[in-house]
Amino acid sequence: MNKKNIGIALIDDHVLLRNGLASLIQAFEGYTVLFEADNGKDFIHQLGKNTIPDIILLDITMPEMNGYEAVRQIRIQAGTNQNALICALSGLVDSATVDKVLSSGMNRHLSKPVSFEELNTLLGQVAHRVGVESA
Repeated sequence: MNKKNIGIALIDDHVLLRNGLASLIQAFEGYTVLFEADNGKDFIHQLGKNTIPDIILLDITMPEMNGYEAVRQIRIQAGTNQNALICALSGLVDSATVDKVLSSGMNRHLSKPVSFEELNTLLGQVAHRVGVESA
């Protein structure tokens, strides 16, 4: 397998959660937080100016533009990496929410707060998927 950094975008309106996730991600070799945004609108704007991430960790309940609308725009936006893994972040874990997340075009659902083990599993799956050695 290759050695390549896997790029991650963090989108959540709670800065403490983003900071915590960024700190967790830094504990894994080979993963880089490319950019952060505090709502979907800001994320879509930044997506046009930054490297396209391999993983998008996206809150579903944010002001200005929620995660459902953001993922709709991500999936139809020309030039966007259609292979990016989009993972919903939510404190809502009921089956209706998880079903809505998956039917909206997101690939996974992670419940808040995200544990080290859950993040480790997700990052390992993505590394395998893109043919990169995970640390």
